[in-house]
Formats: sequence, structure tokens, C-alpha cells
Amino acid sequence: MLHNFDPNDGKSLVFKKYFNFLFYALRKMKSKRFKVIAVSSFWKKYFEKTINLPNVYQFSNYYKIEKYQQMQKKDKNLWIHLGQWSTKNDEAIFGLAQKLSLDGFYCYFSTTDSAAAKSNNGSYEIICFHDFKDYLEQVSMSLCTLALPKINEGWNRVAHESMLLSTPVIGYDKGGLGDLMKESHSIIVKNIEEVYICIKDNLFVLPQNDFIQKYDVSNVSLELEKICKTH
Repeated sequence: MLHNFDPNDGKSLVFKKYFNFLFYALRKMKSKRFKVIAVSSFWKKYFEKTINLPNVYQFSNYYKIEKYQQMQKKDKNLWIHLGQWSTKNDEAIFGLAQKLSLDGFYCYFSTTDSAAAKSNNGSYEIICFHDFKDYLEQVSMSLCTLALPKINEGWNRVAHESMLLSTPVIGYDKGGLGDLMKESHSIIVKNIEEVYICIKDNLFVLPQNDFIQKYDVSNVSLELEKICKTH
């Protein structure tokens, strides 16, 4: 299973060599002996066309939709979920947080890393959620979630979960995240300035029910069957 592969994401030399060897081995092996599973159509095409791997299939992220729907909140606070705390984020997000905080918005990152958590520095807070339910509660009460990576993402679980919680997403067209944004008809932006305009002008979009239901866990067996039956 290959979640994503961005040559410019800061991999160590050893890690780069590992992937080069892996891709070389997969190209040389008899394709009937293995299958490569990608998380989105973007990465399926990338591994097929750019890396030239045979036998590539897609298996997306699936969720217990009902569990998320039970946590939905119609009344939103002026909270901006900046996404998951990570070095992969566009650094311009910090300037955006400062600008939004001056406008009266509360900005925060989510994480499961206790060492990364910080109290509010004036522009944003990094919140460590030890309880998954607490995380869902916080996101469901937020005005929107931002997905602004500087690398090509695999899919972006946080963005998808936000949609399931009826919290709209604004994000970049980057890798599998771009597939998620386009398929859900969410707001795609090219830069931080466009993000700010969308938030200030209340330009938010929530996905239709057909998109939501497509990724329910009830569809997992059917998708796995398609992959397993293909030779």
C-alpha cells in the first residue's frame, strides 16, 4: 500500500534510496505476484504513469458515517481549524492565523502529539486531543477546516472527517487532497490570500449526500472484492 510519494517532501537520502529500490523491484517483478494499492485516483495515475508501476489499484479511506453525523453541530463558533499540526503545512498559514486572530477568529491546530501542544501564542493554539470524541466535538463546532499542505497529500483524513462533521473545508489542489476537494465540490484555493477572502466572505460549501455515502464502511467489502478478483 502506497499512501503517497512526493520527491520534494524532505525525505532523507536513505529513505529516497529505499523508495527507488522498491519501485525498481516492483517494475522487475512479475505483476501477478503483487498489487499496489493507492488511496486516490491522483496517486493511482501517478504510480502508473510517472513511476511506471504495473498492477495499481485504488482503495480509499472509509468511515463510519453515522458516528460522525451524530456529532454534527449546526451552530458554529468563530473557530478556524488550521488542520493537523505538521511540518508539511504551507508556512504562510501562520501569517493567516495572525490576520484572522486580529479579526476576532480563534485559530487552532489539532494534534495527537503531547510534545507539540502549546497554549495560545496570540495567533493560534496547538491542541493535543487524547480523546477522539473531544477532537470531533471541537471540529464540529468550528466554522471551517483548512487543508493547506506544501506537498502532494495522500488524501487528508482531517479534511474528510471535517466534511463528515458538517464543517466545510478550504484547501489546495495537492495530490489526493485535490481529488477529495474536487469530488466533494469544496472550495479550492491557490494561495493564502484566497483563503482569507473565503473566510471573511463566508464562502463555504458542504458535500452532497452521494459523496458522503460513497465512503461509508458499508462499501469496503465491495471495493476489496473488486481488487481481489482482478488478476
